Amino acid sequence: EYVWYSPNSWRDDQRLQQRLSHNVLGCHPRRVVPMVKQVLKMLRTEEKDMVESPQIMNGQRTLIRYYAIRKPNGHYLGALQVTENVEHICQLCEQHVFEHGIVEGQVVDGVSSASINENK
Repeated sequence: EYVWYSPNSWRDDQRLQQRLSHNVLGCHPRRVVPMVKQVLKMLRTEEKDMVESPQIMNGQRTLIRYYAIRKPNGHYLGALQVTENVEHICQLCEQHVFEHGIVEGQVVDGVSSASINENK
């Protein structure tokens, strides 16, 4: 059962709101229902605790993650789907920003900002 969502300016919130209290498979386009079933099976059977699905949505790079929700004893309760626009992160990678530390707006080769800020 689809029980909760958070509004997003780049998602079809009206459709998502109308799907509340319905079967979760009805929230997905028919073409992806087999994939969703497989993801839920992997989470339920403990084959995976998290499954990622990178996609292009509305021309933006998007990462969908499905997390297993379990009781402390491991009993499966359900899944949490998180959909995140990762376009900005992808652009940072393409600009090779992660190869440098950036401190106060300046690129510092070979030094992470965490190690510089550690001694402040």
